[in-house]
Amino acid sequence: MTMSSESDSRPGLTLGVLGPTVVRHGDRAVTVGGPAPRTVLCRLVVASGRFVSIEVLVDCLWPHDPPPSARVTAQGYLSVLRRALEPDRAPRQPGRILVRDGAGYALRLGPRTLDADRFGTAAAHGRDLLAAGEARSALARFDAALALWRGRAYADCTDHEFVVAESHRLQELRTGAIENRLAALVEVGAHDTAVAQLRAFLSDHPLRERAWTLLARALYRTGRQGDALMVLYEARNRLLDEVGVEPGPELAELHRDILDQTLTPLPAVKINRRGAAGSAQPTPPRAGRRR
Repeated sequence: MTMSSESDSRPGLTLGVLGPTVVRHGDRAVTVGGPAPRTVLCRLVVASGRFVSIEVLVDCLWPHDPPPSARVTAQGYLSVLRRALEPDRAPRQPGRILVRDGAGYALRLGPRTLDADRFGTAAAHGRDLLAAGEARSALARFDAALALWRGRAYADCTDHEFVVAESHRLQELRTGAIENRLAALVEVGAHDTAVAQLRAFLSDHPLRERAWTLLARALYRTGRQGDALMVLYEARNRLLDEVGVEPGPELAELHRDILDQTLTPLPAVKINRRGAAGSAQPTPPRAGRRR
């Protein structure tokens, strides 16, 4: 969610919404204020650089019964927010980050200021690397992307309707990045690690057909053909019982390949504490007929 093609942000400013809202100047965290200024900040972030009227901000702060002083109070919260974002701004000087015009207020953030933007960029890069067959590099990018998460997106404003769609979008991207990371683990040969993490992932996301496929593939590559087939049977039963559909062609094709033992084996590797793939003794390939 890039908010501006031009970076007008103060050097060192970062803003975090992948968890509780945080504003930092370099390594120093800045107090934004109470829940109300943080709500204003989140609403402006969700707007992605578009102007938000004072009426919309008032409605976010007091959705049912705004007080007579609502506009003035909301403008006070905007002043608190501007001081947090631009502490060096001279009095009466126009804002460069929190800007105002006749349409309302907007944020002008550089492409790396917001953690959600950095996450999206790193996850997309990892996906491209994985598609290009560079699984080790992809694994590092996914680890970097997922490390930016500190909790639920927009954790300060989860009870506000305006964050629902954006929070859901980011959570879906996160789930996809986790699944892509697991695919990278399988591709680099970290089979045992992948099996354990895929089982945990599927306990939370039992209808992710690709994850079932990855788990069966990883099990097969550890020499556990029977367990791999059981996983495919379980996946089919889950999909039929919960959504009433047969598995897609990927699961069916994998089932045939496992029965025919035509999957290409990969050397096993271990994953160090930082999540990087390290060398290990390769496992001997399974004998099997080729199509």
